[in-house]
Amino acid sequence: MRARHQKPSQQDTTKEPKQIQIDSLMGLIFGLSDTLLAVTLLNRLGVEQAEQIVQALIEYIIAEPEQLYSPAFLSLLREISNRVGAIIINKVFTVEQWVGFRPEFAQLAKIRNVLPLHIVFYGSTATLPRLIEDWLFEHLGLRPRGLDPYQTKVIRGSCDRPTISHLIKRISQEYLGDFDFLYFECDEAAQIGDDGMIEATPHKIPKTLNFVDSYKAI
Repeated sequence: MRARHQKPSQQDTTKEPKQIQIDSLMGLIFGLSDTLLAVTLLNRLGVEQAEQIVQALIEYIIAEPEQLYSPAFLSLLREISNRVGAIIINKVFTVEQWVGFRPEFAQLAKIRNVLPLHIVFYGSTATLPRLIEDWLFEHLGLRPRGLDPYQTKVIRGSCDRPTISHLIKRISQEYLGDFDFLYFECDEAAQIGDDGMIEATPHKIPKTLNFVDSYKAI
């Protein structure tokens, strides 16, 4: 279990990302600065962590299913149930695929039983065949499909990613050890400013994945 510590502002009722979150992501993505993301490990729910959750000093709780079913956590969940915004299950298809060696995945319906009816269960996945979808409805305690309140709305979108493309360039045998061939990725890394000075523009570099044979290759 991991927790992100932040005391919520009483005046901030929006769901917009906070500036510190934006700055951290910009630093990670564009390399504008060194960024350290720190989390508090909650291998077991201690008294201090429980008090912080009750006092709303912890805004998000990220946990594995095995940790959710402990008596201490279920008791805590009941205590803060009026402040729970949503239960989010990422890559929800794994609940069905991993149930053989992680049976706790199929017991997430227990969480539903200790929360008020209006609490939303939200599952996201890029892979969800209809058979797995039916299985999830049965084992996650999801309400019947529909568009009315207290029903489950299934939203299916396209897997097309128009902003992502595959660019394949073959490297001749004599240049296999020469990384100069990849410099084209940095064509937009700098530009001449209005004052004639060179200024860095790392945000213009296309997001790129380079695959190599081994760490030794770099």
